Amino acid sequence: MTLSVEMGVGNMISAAWQELVEAGAKEDGALPVDTWTIARTSGLVAGVLLFSTMMGLGQSTAVLVATVRATVQLSLLGVVLLPIFQHATWWVVSFYVLAMASVAAHSASQR
Repeated sequence: MTLSVEMGVGNMISAAWQELVEAGAKEDGALPVDTWTIARTSGLVAGVLLFSTMMGLGQSTAVLVATVRATVQLSLLGVVLLPIFQHATWWVVSFYVLAMASVAAHSASQR
């Protein structure tokens, strides 16, 4: 799929959505994650934990916390972004952009 500026945002989103459906996405846009994919990613984390322990780096707890935190954050991000992809209208996108910019500005000002 080739995206271009001339396509317009709505057409680009429709084309991207069609590509997801062709790749096996469900009606809600979620791509199926099978047991093998989870096993491979878990194996990578286990490898990092094993390496950290064998080398005496003391990072095992930090790696576990980061893994759980990333999983939760990405899951929540998916829940937040799903309405944007389901209802690709300018006002929905504008609302989310404004909300995300506001949260980012608040977070930056607290540091």
